[in-house]
Amino acid sequence: MGGGGLHLFTRDPSHYLLGVYSGYHTWDGIDVWRAAGEAELYVDRFSFSGAAGYEDVSVPTTDAGLPVLTADDKSVFGLADIAYYITDDFKIAGGYRYINETGLGSASAEYLIHTGDVPMSLFANSDFGNDDYTRITGGLRVFLGSDPHKSLIDRHRQDDPPTLLPMFPKLATQSPSSGPLQCTVIPSGAWKVTSPADGQCICPPGSPLAGQMPVFVVGEYRCRGGQ
Repeated sequence: MGGGGLHLFTRDPSHYLLGVYSGYHTWDGIDVWRAAGEAELYVDRFSFSGAAGYEDVSVPTTDAGLPVLTADDKSVFGLADIAYYITDDFKIAGGYRYINETGLGSASAEYLIHTGDVPMSLFANSDFGNDDYTRITGGLRVFLGSDPHKSLIDRHRQDDPPTLLPMFPKLATQSPSSGPLQCTVIPSGAWKVTSPADGQCICPPGSPLAGQMPVFVVGEYRCRGGQ
């Protein structure tokens, strides 16, 4: 996995940030491009932040020699967070994500450890939604700079804003057998595919994508495009 982001913004560290963002990330042949507007508002120990824009997800045509069924996707995305600093070095936050026409909740925490001239923080992030979708990440973040004694709240409000990491879709490939099976679906609403779990099947008659491969929407395959 690799990538990066570019921010162009104006900021008053005691009140707000306004700017634009562009980013590119790649993983296992999947490329995600993003462009968005971003804003932050600082009110005492509370920080309100958000971004909204457009993303382009491009997937490879083959994977391990098999045709890829997952389609390229272009859609809007957005996120919003409310953070509270319990101390100058301990932050908790909650928020909302809208990606691939799917809403997700989020929660995170970060604690700065002052260790001499190389301060580090422990962090954990989680996104969660319907159909038992859950993503949890955590780790150790190292801060480099001229002031090793700067607090976490000052770093978040004075240093560069974070890169907006995307979510990568799962690649579904064509079965090497003579042909795909007919999908078993829930025949209403989103037309969720219940079998096979990898989405390597043909949508049944009567579904919006009858005779076609199902599409992958965050966490599941559906015989209804983009909804």
